[in-house]
Amino acid sequence: MKRFLIMSSGERGNDTTRAERFDRLRTCILLFGTIFFPCVSAADVVTEWNEKAGACVLEAKLYTVAGTRVMAIVHTAMFDAINSIEGHYTPYKFKVSAPAGSSPEAAGVAAAHASLVGLIPKQKAALDAAYAASLARVPDGPGKTSGIAVGEEVATKVLAWRAADGVDAANTYRPVTTPGTYITTTLPIGTQWASMTPWMVEHASQFHPAPPPALSSAEWTADYNEVKEIEGKKSARRTSEQTEIGYFWAMGGPQAIDPIPRQLAAAPGRSLSQNAR
Repeated sequence: MKRFLIMSSGERGNDTTRAERFDRLRTCILLFGTIFFPCVSAADVVTEWNEKAGACVLEAKLYTVAGTRVMAIVHTAMFDAINSIEGHYTPYKFKVSAPAGSSPEAAGVAAAHASLVGLIPKQKAALDAAYAASLARVPDGPGKTSGIAVGEEVATKVLAWRAADGVDAANTYRPVTTPGTYITTTLPIGTQWASMTPWMVEHASQFHPAPPPALSSAEWTADYNEVKEIEGKKSARRTSEQTEIGYFWAMGGPQAIDPIPRQLAAAPGRSLSQNAR
């Protein structure tokens, strides 16, 4: 928490408006992505629909945790659909019957499209156009037809499975605290997600961190003073680099994370199943 407060302090370290800070942050992200994550040249339907899903999340203006849930559902559906046909891995959740010769590409496209339409129905027209363009690159025939059916079936199952995962629970956060217990200075988003059904772990409390140092300890005092000195609006200790780090880490969700797996997926010799997984 101490390190997070220090790195995030740049956002409060000057008198720029929120819009100016957002524009500056977006520029940092774009520059970071251009330098470290160049465009993927060997795109397949997995990386293609990863980018499309990320664009949908951005267009829908979903906050970070909601956006990551959309991406998780889309990619779970794509993986289980493709894996239902190619069968190289243990299914994440579902394995459906797939006739011999079914197209895994068509299954991946159909799974991603059906998932996104179910999650962000207001974008159906644009998604339908992207869907048609993607499928146009898959040869027509029984394999394409059966692949589409596999993808749609898996997407329906994944959407139904996650429909009651607690995403719509009320935000019950209240700024009540005691001395030595940190509370955020802005209204937090997604606190109800602590009770949402996890994706991989058994329950949200499975990996709780250790408690913070005691209020009366020397460690607590040192940490408090360090954060106070570095995060001040006119801090003499915070460097310009730390301010930029704060801007960068204010960005979260698919737009910050997904360029990394897309770059890994561009490595030579990778299969569709490997990238889906």
